Amino acid sequence: MTTPTSPQVGDRVAVPWGLDTVEGVVVATYRTGEVDRVVVEISAQEAGADAEPITVVLPVDEVADVGQVRRGGAWLDGFRYEREVAEAVARVLQAWQPRVNVTQASTDEGADFIVDTPFGTLIVEIKHTDRISEQAVRQLQSWLSNAMTQLAKGLLVGDGTLSESLRRQIKPNGLLSADLGIVRWRGTKDDQRLREVIYALFSLQPDE
Repeated sequence: MTTPTSPQVGDRVAVPWGLDTVEGVVVATYRTGEVDRVVVEISAQEAGADAEPITVVLPVDEVADVGQVRRGGAWLDGFRYEREVAEAVARVLQAWQPRVNVTQASTDEGADFIVDTPFGTLIVEIKHTDRISEQAVRQLQSWLSNAMTQLAKGLLVGDGTLSESLRRQIKPNGLLSADLGIVRWRGTKDDQRLREVIYALFSLQPDE
């Protein structure tokens, strides 16, 4: 059963849609296992479709208040954020190697960036969004499982808040598991946290 603060039928909500978010209307709610879900109808105009509205089903913690809709053009902010995160990763890894090779991942690899380090490969997924959800984690886990090397680690970086379910799971060192970490990065002031989580992923002490 959804909680009183969960979206209800008829509520307008913000739904992730590619690099942006769009507005939709909740048309149904239900529960599977321990997960509350919402069925959201998105108008053809919002979805960029020709005629019929589109219906999507999402965990309740992956939709947001309608005031958080990102209109078209948000992709440019996202592109800049990705570049800033790549530069931050390079900065914090300079203690390991003089030249840090941060390369954009191929379509097959899925994630945003691949970083080769002396201790293994770092697969980085970046989310410029209001909320970091379990969907992003599942994406990264999938790409990590398909990595060509067993030494690969996954890092999810975003500027939004963590969903409640992720906050309950994440460890103080920023790890969800031995192979996957999460960092909320909003600027150079968060470089130290980024460094701590990357070091934790590779089981290193900060002075190594």
